[in-house]
Amino acid sequence: MKENIFPEKEDALDSPGFLFWKISNEWQKRVNKCLSNFNLTHTQFVLIAGIRYLSERGKEVSQKNLADHASTDQMTTSTVVRTLIQKKYVDRKSSETDTRMKLLSLTNLGMKILKKSIKEVQEIDEIIFSIPGKEQAKWMQLLKRIYQNNCV
Repeated sequence: MKENIFPEKEDALDSPGFLFWKISNEWQKRVNKCLSNFNLTHTQFVLIAGIRYLSERGKEVSQKNLADHASTDQMTTSTVVRTLIQKKYVDRKSSETDTRMKLLSLTNLGMKILKKSIKEVQEIDEIIFSIPGKEQAKWMQLLKRIYQNNCV
């Protein structure tokens, strides 16, 4: 006789990990489909958005700063940045204060692609993650708390 390892009346969606897995997969599937129209991978999109986000806040955008911001490892960031440079979306130049450090910036083409793609990605976020009324603010607070308690 097989041992039943799940509680008798538990719905699979009562598992927060499984529920998050399903939501995350659906969100990624939609975002990836959208970004394929722009010839971008999700990681490429996150990194060009990260370059813009950090530079708008007056921060130097080195590959390390970008990797830290996006929670991507250094090797992945380096590989993806090289691809973005080849696509002419990103420039890499030596820092004026430390010539060993390379700083990243978006090209005009990179900014154009980001502006177009970010609107569509934000629409997907609205569809997948929006909760009516005051619950949206609580939802975001809970997500931030989960992130800060477990990922920082």
